[in-house]
Amino acid sequence: MKLHHCAFKITLGKSILMQEFCEYLSAKLSWEGKDQGREIAMRFGNNMLIQFSEIDEKPIKTKNKKETHISFSSREPKKDIKKIENWFSQHNIKTITGQWSETELWIDCPDVFINFVIEVLKTD
Repeated sequence: MKLHHCAFKITLGKSILMQEFCEYLSAKLSWEGKDQGREIAMRFGNNMLIQFSEIDEKPIKTKNKKETHISFSSREPKKDIKKIENWFSQHNIKTITGQWSETELWIDCPDVFINFVIEVLKTD
């Protein structure tokens, strides 16, 4: 058995935004479909597939939301989290940022991400 993909829920109408964001991170659209809303799978350079599914749900509002995340490694996590924050800001998407430590940062788009956040970790 081999891992195929991970799936995360986004609010209805936000799949184009997530596709553009992933393309900003150099990912490529691998497939798309439709269930409650548009579904896309984005293939990242390490051959990882991440699926985003538009779901008719409200984003969860809990301190535990951050425990479910898409994690990226970075040599400069503060610089990269700022780039992500700026990208969403340019697309008029509200963000909330935080950190677990100096080397573990996260960003949430509370009107888009239903049950996850993006994490950026420092690597050597």
